[in-house]
Amino acid sequence: MDQLNYNHLYYFWAIAKEGGVTAACKKLRLSQPTLSGQLAQFEKHMGTPLFERRSRKLILNDKGKIIFDYADLIFKKGSEMMDALNVSAVKDTIDLTIGLVHSLPKKNIHTLLRRPLSHGKVILNIVVDTMPNLINKLKKGILDILISNEPAPKDIKGLYHYIIEKAPLIFVASPDYRNLRRKFPHSLHKQVLFLPTHPTSLRSEIDLYFDTHNIKPYLKGDIQDIEMLRVIAVGGHGIVAIPRPAVSDLLKSKELYIIGDNIGITYKHYLITNERKITHPTVIELLKHNY
Repeated sequence: MDQLNYNHLYYFWAIAKEGGVTAACKKLRLSQPTLSGQLAQFEKHMGTPLFERRSRKLILNDKGKIIFDYADLIFKKGSEMMDALNVSAVKDTIDLTIGLVHSLPKKNIHTLLRRPLSHGKVILNIVVDTMPNLINKLKKGILDILISNEPAPKDIKGLYHYIIEKAPLIFVASPDYRNLRRKFPHSLHKQVLFLPTHPTSLRSEIDLYFDTHNIKPYLKGDIQDIEMLRVIAVGGHGIVAIPRPAVSDLLKSKELYIIGDNIGITYKHYLITNERKITHPTVIELLKHNY
């Protein structure tokens, strides 16, 4: 393939980002025939159409989506370069694309993102997906960072993780179970229990805790979603192991009671990146204030 024309790439990216030629013309202050011609040249150069034309709308096709992801990364990195060099860029905002594992406690998301949310110049792009899909996006450079309740996979080179939050794991249940606190942890023996499925390291610590105290609860379910654990506990279906911040409101309202705490197990949130040395200014702030 001949050398890529970055002007054409930029015009394509703007059209896709703005949702059509007309909107991109207003953004770029170009005439519609000019921009349409630039797009046609770019598609010819790439040897394939990049949009599906539906009525008056342009919808990215599969190849268009691939090129757009790379273009988005290129222009985002260009903006970061200007920021890193303290050069006045065309725009005074910072784009930050964050991947969030779908099983993260929703109540904790605001706490984890409090720094970028309150930063006046940060434009947040949030992607919620499974861990494997987010890792793939991170490797491709589509994400700046990934926040997960699991560390970076050891079998994937070039990924680094940092602990940005630790929360004590506690056992909670509805008021019907509150008397079990008196003889905790042995009161858990043969009791209906629901445990978080991931991460596996957390589960291993819980299993070791039970083995150490010779406790054999009736494991009713492995639940990946923390929100579901909250619902199960409030519904009186059994005892759940859960990070304390995820149920702080329910403890305060006395919808749930602590059956056991101070067990020495922590629920961790990790920031995963493909950079050994983080240079993104907002990510540095995120690490600085949350670790």
